[in-house]
This record gives sequence, C-alpha cells and structure tokens, in this order.
Amino acid sequence: MKTLITYGKWSCMAACAALIAACAVNGVIPGRTSGKTVQMHFHHGAWTGAHGTISVTMPDGERFAGKFVVGTSDSTGLAFGAKQGEAALVDTSGNTSQAEAVLMGNRGDSMHCTFMLSNPSDGLEGGGVGHCKVSTGQVIDATF
Repeated sequence: MKTLITYGKWSCMAACAALIAACAVNGVIPGRTSGKTVQMHFHHGAWTGAHGTISVTMPDGERFAGKFVVGTSDSTGLAFGAKQGEAALVDTSGNTSQAEAVLMGNRGDSMHCTFMLSNPSDGLEGGGVGHCKVSTGQVIDATF
C-alpha cells in the first residue's frame, strides 16, 4: 500500500523561504576609527550581490544600519566578425568598481560610505578599500 503525503501551501512556502534564506551572503569589513577597531557587517541575498544591508557599532556604542549598493554599468556596441558582413549588436552589463552606503544611527547621526572594489564582479566580498564619514566628523577607514 502506498502512502500519500500532502503538504499545505504554507508549509511549501515556508520551506522555500528557508531555502532562499540559506543562500544569503554575510560578510565583515574590518575598519579603524580614532585608532580603534570596528567591524562593518554586510548581508545580501545570493542572487542580489549588487545591493544589501550593512551595519556597524561605533566604539562609543552608537549603532548604524543602512543599505549599500554596488554601481552597475550597461553598454551597447557593435561587434564585427572576420568575414565581410559579419556584425552583431552586443549588450554587456556588470558591476563598476564603486559601492556606496548610507546608514542611520540610533542616536540620530548619519554615515556615508564609499568603497572601491578590488574585484567588482564579486561585489563587497571581493575585497577593496573603504572610507566612511559620520555626520559628527568621525571617519572609518577600511581595507577588506
């Protein structure tokens, strides 16, 4: 005798959500401010590396959280073949070497970060250098 197991649509949706969440990317960007170490934590979905969330806790305890975005570029051009009359329209797209982030602090301050990426196709996890400035004048320099 065969047993038929059925699952409700909410069970299937929950399983799919858990599977997608398991594919998320989390990373840490080490930085320094006023001679003290800070860690910026970023998170994005496995298929959305061009944007995500980022957070940091400053040495004085202020917590900042916000969003980052990696720049993208698109270009269109003609490609010519070796034989006469061979030509094609080519569309390309990819990440630029820059990323930006805007974060808000739990004490009302704001932070703006710029990152120069070492390997743009890998987004933040590809490494680079960064510079963040808090509205109070504090600065974080990062190499990752």
